[in-house]
Amino acid sequence: MGKEEIIGVLGGMGPDATVDLFQKIIDKTAVEKDQDHHRILIYNNPKIPDRTEAILNGGESPLQELIKTAEVLEKAGASFLVIPCNTAHYYFEELQQEVEIEILNMLEEVAKKIKRDLNIKKVGVMGTRGVLESEIYDKELKKLNFEVVKPAEEQKDKIMDLIYSVKAGQKTLEMQQELSAVAESMVKKGAEAVILGCTELPLIFDMDSFAYPVFSSQEVLAESALRRINK
Repeated sequence: MGKEEIIGVLGGMGPDATVDLFQKIIDKTAVEKDQDHHRILIYNNPKIPDRTEAILNGGESPLQELIKTAEVLEKAGASFLVIPCNTAHYYFEELQQEVEIEILNMLEEVAKKIKRDLNIKKVGVMGTRGVLESEIYDKELKKLNFEVVKPAEEQKDKIMDLIYSVKAGQKTLEMQQELSAVAESMVKKGAEAVILGCTELPLIFDMDSFAYPVFSSQEVLAESALRRINK
């Protein structure tokens, strides 16, 4: 039997999203007892500078803190890394160069899952302004010949407000309804599926009541981590 692999979670962006990913990995693991679960190392580092502020407004770069956090996990024995933050993937290539272990690319995994699951052309993306304006999802989706639908400008501001409200510990029915309204407007613009491209968004989105396909980047990342460790 080969050496048992360990999942490394580069977390803290934000802590709620990190907990949510951990819970999803647990829930998606078929077990009968504690010992059937996978080893997981989590470094919850909420001191990583704001990604959107750095990308759009010249704020402090999170790259060095991301590298330090990844190196801690690598030295602690992680076999590969997952990052439950879509916007942090703006720095994916630079970060991957600094560690020897593989980092799963959440955005790439989401695009591939949509391609596997659906025969569609247009995909809507909801996320931070850092994600939307840097077009990091566009890059992965266009590789697979998807057209990208984005929220209107005022809706981008609304999404940002909702994300930072979740980070501040707020989760209300009104927030859920506001996010659903944005998703519905994207469907009206032609989106045949919608990506929740920020790991805070699944925490306030009612997946069951939405009539169109919705892909939670967090859910896809959990599934991808388990596929990677079980291969």
